[in-house]
Amino acid sequence: MNIKKGIDMADFDYGKLSVAVDIGSFNVKGAVGYFNEDGVFKCVTIESVESSGISHGYVKNIEAASGCVRTLLLLLQNRLYSKIKRNSALANFKIDFETVYVSVSGAYTQGVSKVIERNLPHNTEVTTELIQEMERENTNFAQTGYAKYNKDFLLSIPQRYILDGFEEENPVGCLCSHLSVEFQNVIVRENTVANIYECFRRAGCSQVNIMLSSMNMSDVILTEQELSDGVALVDFGGDTISVSIFQKNMMKYIYVLPKGSEHITKDLEDLKMSGKDARKIKHRLCAMPYMEDGYNFNMTVYGEVHTYQSDVISGIIEQRMNKFLTQISEVLSVTLAGRQLNQIVLVGGGANLRFIKEKFEESLGIATRLGYVRGKEECNEARTYASLLSALYHAGGHSVVLTDLDVQEQETVSSSDEKSESVEERKPKKKGFFKKSKQLVEIFTGTLFNDPTSDPQDKLE
Repeated sequence: MNIKKGIDMADFDYGKLSVAVDIGSFNVKGAVGYFNEDGVFKCVTIESVESSGISHGYVKNIEAASGCVRTLLLLLQNRLYSKIKRNSALANFKIDFETVYVSVSGAYTQGVSKVIERNLPHNTEVTTELIQEMERENTNFAQTGYAKYNKDFLLSIPQRYILDGFEEENPVGCLCSHLSVEFQNVIVRENTVANIYECFRRAGCSQVNIMLSSMNMSDVILTEQELSDGVALVDFGGDTISVSIFQKNMMKYIYVLPKGSEHITKDLEDLKMSGKDARKIKHRLCAMPYMEDGYNFNMTVYGEVHTYQSDVISGIIEQRMNKFLTQISEVLSVTLAGRQLNQIVLVGGGANLRFIKEKFEESLGIATRLGYVRGKEECNEARTYASLLSALYHAGGHSVVLTDLDVQEQETVSSSDEKSESVEERKPKKKGFFKKSKQLVEIFTGTLFNDPTSDPQDKLE
């Protein structure tokens, strides 16, 4: 996933580049991307580091989490620098990330309905200003009204406009005596947003834009037909399962369960195997034992060869999946409230389990497909990184800042000269100072941005 080959990197507009980060309980993932001249989305690079201080998508240890973010951003900087330094015109530039777009979907994130009403004089025309006033009233309520439930307000989505008892899609310009607007307020665990901001501040980021993962994914994973007719987007992560309902081209509900595919890993660890081996065997077997004939296989665990029965392993996976699907079914039954649901779309690392599509269809009785970001190859990685790539797709650019170290050094030297000239007894300048300083800076940046993992054949494409 690289910048398009053939671009003159000296003339490339680096203001187009966006940096997105997805905070997960097991991995913090980051990516750099942009839209080219043809409007095609391009991903430059993706990096991942093991999470620390994060649980169910919630930053509980700010210092530990900020260390992960700092490492991730440095990896992204190194990778990007290794690409651009091949251009001699940019070889002595420093890369900084000014704006980072962060995708969130922590446990217990949920949508709550709120109705704002207005009694109006007879046949009053609904104006944009009136709608905006009601939106502000809802926001003002949401920012404080959910605190007693230990929840913070994230964003609001208008759902329905009711004029004198009748629903109207485009209320502006209509006449009525009573107007009510139904909002879907998305609320998150208390301090979720504040902790993320503080985490990135400690990691050296000056500006952070927080984005709701399911909203990002809906535009680049779901089809227009699915969004219109009714679809559930299920993001099956390691520590959480996000269930988002869309209908009539808008999100109707979201709820994030504090469960995920790592619970299957822990179940398999009871067979006296490591987490690493459990993850391998989890993706090798399936969620429906009767979909294939049973067989025995050998696997080295802690240095010893063990024999396992495939149907036993698949039975453990299926048992945990049944618990997941029971909870998902409960969420759907409560949130649909008579709404039609024609499709389920699965993304996330857990969606890579074998026969998971068939398992969902059998258990829930709803057509299911495996999702991926449009424009990317349909594969396991496309599902695993769906949240991250969707955030990158919706980011607004202006993330990367390039600093010319030569110019910066000249300004520093010039500033030092001005100060020295103000002293009556000027000391003679040492010859070769500028040259030596430049060499030191080059040595420093060469060490800082050295990318030992970069492939010499990794072209800018």
